Amino acid sequence: EIIRRSDALVFLLRDFAESIDVSSVKPRDLDDIKPGGLGTHFMREVMDDVQFMPPPADGGNLLRMVKKLPKGPDNET
Repeated sequence: EIIRRSDALVFLLRDFAESIDVSSVKPRDLDDIKPGGLGTHFMREVMDDVQFMPPPADGGNLLRMVKKLPKGPDNET
């Protein structure tokens, strides 16, 4: 789901996999050169806010990401 606010875009991504322990989701050390494992790093670099939300009552995982919109004539805040 994508929600457009006057000052930001909010992305809510949900899956129905087994719920994860959100404290275990951490970006890896970029000095550790190997393929894969950069997803959380890129999310945190591109987005202004990234939150792994508590699992929904019916299971799965919920990720909330926010990207602030630049101020301008189309996005006055």
